[in-house]
Amino acid sequence: ELTAVALRNIGKVASRTDQNQNGVNRRLAIIVSSDLAYGLARMYEVIRSSSPDANKEIGVFKKKRDAVEWLQSHN
Repeated sequence: ELTAVALRNIGKVASRTDQNQNGVNRRLAIIVSSDLAYGLARMYEVIRSSSPDANKEIGVFKKKRDAVEWLQSHN
């Protein structure tokens, strides 16, 4: 079972592996198929964004079209 504690731990490990190359932040779109997955992914998004070393913007979407649009809107 995936728990809030497990998500926090995953977020901490993942933020340590982010590499900010040439001062460019990255984006990661997570596409989910259920309300439960959406809630967990949003929790992960909050955990990642609260890390002081975070340089990857996370977006959570239920539709692939919305995720692609968000990724392409990045300047």
